[in-house]
Amino acid sequence: MADTVTQIITELEEKFERHPVWVWYDSSEKYGNVIDEIEAAMEDRGVNVARYDGSFLDLKRRLWEEDNDIDEQWLFYVPKWRDDADWFMDVHRLGRQYRPGATVGDRPASKYLVGKEARIPEEYANWGQNETQLSRAFFCVLFDTPNHSPRDYLVEYLADPDAYRDTIEEHGQAHEWTHLLEETYGIAAGLDAEEIATELLFGELEHTSPTDRYSRLAADETREAARFCEYWQKIDTATYLEYAAVVSDDRNLTEEVIASDALEWESNAFRQIDDGLVRLCLNRLLDADYDELPALATDLEPVVERRQNGFWYDEGHAGYWDILEHGLEVLHEAGSAIEEIEAEGYDPQALADRYTEEWWTIDAAYRRYVRSVQNSRRAVDELHGVRDRITASYVSFLRTLNRPVAEGLATDPVLGTPQTDFFDAHVEREEGTAVLICDGLRYELARELEQRFEADEETDQQTTFTSAALPSITEVGMATHLPGELSLELDSDDDLVVSVDDTEMSDKGDRKARFADAGFTVADIDDILDDPQSALKDAGTPPRIVYSGTIDKLGESFDDDKAFGQVADHVRDVEDVIQRLRAVGYTRFVVTADHGFLYTEELPDRDKVDSLNGVAFTKRRFAVADADAPVIPGDEIIEFDDEQLQQLGIDAADLRLFFPRSVACFYAAGGNMRYFHGGISMQELVVPCLTVTTVEREDEDAPIEYEVTFPESVSNTIVDVTITARSGQLSFSRTPTLRLTATVDGREVAEPKRVEINQGENETTIRLKSGELDEDATILFEAIDEETRETVATGEATNNIIMREDFDFDIE
Repeated sequence: MADTVTQIITELEEKFERHPVWVWYDSSEKYGNVIDEIEAAMEDRGVNVARYDGSFLDLKRRLWEEDNDIDEQWLFYVPKWRDDADWFMDVHRLGRQYRPGATVGDRPASKYLVGKEARIPEEYANWGQNETQLSRAFFCVLFDTPNHSPRDYLVEYLADPDAYRDTIEEHGQAHEWTHLLEETYGIAAGLDAEEIATELLFGELEHTSPTDRYSRLAADETREAARFCEYWQKIDTATYLEYAAVVSDDRNLTEEVIASDALEWESNAFRQIDDGLVRLCLNRLLDADYDELPALATDLEPVVERRQNGFWYDEGHAGYWDILEHGLEVLHEAGSAIEEIEAEGYDPQALADRYTEEWWTIDAAYRRYVRSVQNSRRAVDELHGVRDRITASYVSFLRTLNRPVAEGLATDPVLGTPQTDFFDAHVEREEGTAVLICDGLRYELARELEQRFEADEETDQQTTFTSAALPSITEVGMATHLPGELSLELDSDDDLVVSVDDTEMSDKGDRKARFADAGFTVADIDDILDDPQSALKDAGTPPRIVYSGTIDKLGESFDDDKAFGQVADHVRDVEDVIQRLRAVGYTRFVVTADHGFLYTEELPDRDKVDSLNGVAFTKRRFAVADADAPVIPGDEIIEFDDEQLQQLGIDAADLRLFFPRSVACFYAAGGNMRYFHGGISMQELVVPCLTVTTVEREDEDAPIEYEVTFPESVSNTIVDVTITARSGQLSFSRTPTLRLTATVDGREVAEPKRVEINQGENETTIRLKSGELDEDATILFEAIDEETRETVATGEATNNIIMREDFDFDIE
């Protein structure tokens, strides 16, 4: 249907060419919302427009006073029936009656649409004559949609029902609205927003979960209700959360899940469903016998995976499911490894092969488990008991693995390639080569670093291992990377002296100097991360050594679990260093460590060994004595003499070394009581050697300039980001990728988003986890170049998402 206003104005212009006075009766005021626009247009054309406002006498007076001889053109607009205008008939007879040619019908909705034709979809152009088209046109205009979309109507209505309810009723569309809901979703709630939300949410619950308890509350079309809820969650998360909280206020859905004893609940509608399923999983783990835990873990893993793919996981309530995911992996994999070791009776080399092939993932799973426990912001009583069981299973794996390792090495101390061969085997004094030596980088961390590069088609990567030089303490392990012969001795104060080619390596400065003398540029990891890319480029690509002491420092200095959880962050730092050096031309990288470490429960007294008499000094995982000292080790002690150390490439003619078996330790002061290194265990001895090689670019890329627009405040969990990228080239020679992050006080509040960037303007979104956001929190957004690891843009925004105080449900 053509634009009504334009059509009326065109008609009136033609009318006034034939006669100077026209009277327009509009009894239903269907044109009332556009008369102002028409009046302005006609007066611009020299026509006097007089509008009835309760008095025909006023209309007459104006005509007689302003144009008694009727020399001008007049349009009288009278919002009454002609039969009710007897007092105006004398004026009417001077002119003629105007009847608009635009047929808009007499229904109340027609009045609403007049003047809004530009917003009516073309398929409803016949809205003036067709009631179905009229209704659909009305809702399209009311909710500003480009087509008929009941789900979009509902999302908008539920967000602000007061803004729409009166308009729907006033224009006679309440019945059509009710019919629309009944036909699409099987909802009989009319215009009651809370009742609509109740039926939708319980419809989703009925559709996806083993219950019919709430059928009287649920929408009849449960499949459509579930589809709507999935859409609603994404489009208007805050409103969805609000209704979910209100609707579940008086209903204990957690207890419903627990009472059902069923793990098949798949509903995302209510947070309490997650709470109940978490408790079911935890209770089953608590009730099972220890030998049943591996099989039970396998049964529970699909439940955890399903909930991690659900709505509440993305909303920041990931803690429980992450804890269970990694904990179940520990139970399952540790149980399988223990069974295999006990059945096969492997020697140390075979155990090392199995560890580097597969079992390192158990250490990784336990580390992720510890971190997820630390990151959880909610307390669950059952979790403490389950935690004891997961840790006990992991420690059982450590004991089962490492006792035969210690016993085998007591006879033959060589496990694979000795660490003292590292320099000759892995280090090249060539341009474009960088060696990263990380204090305490355990094998499983290096494998995770390797996995980060596997998706990069421009690199090849391989991880092997060397056997840590014993004792695997920092000064000894770090010295094994240096060119030359390693020797150990005790000085007059019974302190351990580490030398290379008879030159004492007393501290890090001595090691740096030796590498510098060998032709290497030496730096700390922070130097590479902090230096501008231009400075790195100007330095060229000389053979380079990069040191990092982050992990060991964490283990020795901070709270146990916090430190253990943070070691994975260091892997990202190492990756960033490699990528930054790649960007300036380095093509070969070797990543290694001085030693690994053990991380266990705080050891009970039964695992603490009395210090030996006659030794020069005792640490928790080893003791040192002169070769002729009268030391008598017990059954739980492994001794290495000078011949065994010589097999490891260490000259220590005057020393004897003592180590407790398995995960035990000596009574000794210092450090925390869960982080250990310096002894005989697979986790300490298997030192990674990760090699990453890349092809040097022949052509230098033109620099890319980014302009990133982050919001200054957020009112929804879906955050829009605009990225404009330009370079001096017609097109990018590579497709750059930016990593977008959102954090609050260093804590991630969104999954990092990686975006491939095209030249010009790029638009994307970040999904915030509302459960991780505190009211009025300041959110830090960052855009990081994935290749150079430079932060190209930052922005801060205030959290203005409206949340009810009772959105967060506790498990009681």
